[in-house]
Amino acid sequence: MAYRIAVGTGLRANEIRTLTPESFDLDGEPPSVTVEAAYSKHRRQDVQPMPRGLAEALRPWLADKPAGEPVLRLPEKVVEAVRVDLRAAGIPYRDASGRVCDFHSLRHTCVSAVVRSGASPKVAQVLARHLPPMLTLGVYAHLGIADTAPTLAALPSLAPIGPGCQTAKATGTYDGRAAHAQRAGATPCNTMQRNRDGGGVTNPLQSSGKPLLSEQKRPSARSSARIERRFPKPQVRGSSPLGRSRGKCRRTA
Repeated sequence: MAYRIAVGTGLRANEIRTLTPESFDLDGEPPSVTVEAAYSKHRRQDVQPMPRGLAEALRPWLADKPAGEPVLRLPEKVVEAVRVDLRAAGIPYRDASGRVCDFHSLRHTCVSAVVRSGASPKVAQVLARHLPPMLTLGVYAHLGIADTAPTLAALPSLAPIGPGCQTAKATGTYDGRAAHAQRAGATPCNTMQRNRDGGGVTNPLQSSGKPLLSEQKRPSARSSARIERRFPKPQVRGSSPLGRSRGKCRRTA
């Protein structure tokens, strides 16, 4: 039962040693187990939720436990006890990757199961009772490539929509200009041509054939003077600082 409590709650061996029948709330929503502040690693009272299935398994097991007494008496060297159980079950203590199967590894199993269930990082951090979330996700959570399959299955499909779907022709800025120039009767490589009559640069994409604004002739000095006489610039009185000062200054006797 100690292994089941460790996997279902993530409690440490020293915390499980201090549990009494009064530590369990099997009828709560959700069921929980309380670790007093004197025995918690963070020196605070921890109320740890547990799965409903574990609570139902604990109910008959706790029925005959004396009140106020520890429900489990783990040995001081719990590692040796775990090794004895591993040999009896035919499970190697160390696997090919160098990972060991000790009592604290059950806490890793609990956190990995929480993350694998799709819990948010905050929920996983709270259930692991870690202060930094990176400790929960980076150290205690272990996922394999098979655990990514549900997430990949939820991604949108990139397959063609139907049998008549065809790949669209790639078009860019240069391709669009070239196609437009061809429709206008000009070659893509020489879209700017010289006007034989006026010698100015014309745009073949313009159907009117008018010269570009940048190449139009500027007005002569005579025409500019005529325009200025016809439309004189407005004179603002007092626009000059000197003129304003002259208007305000008066000779006093």
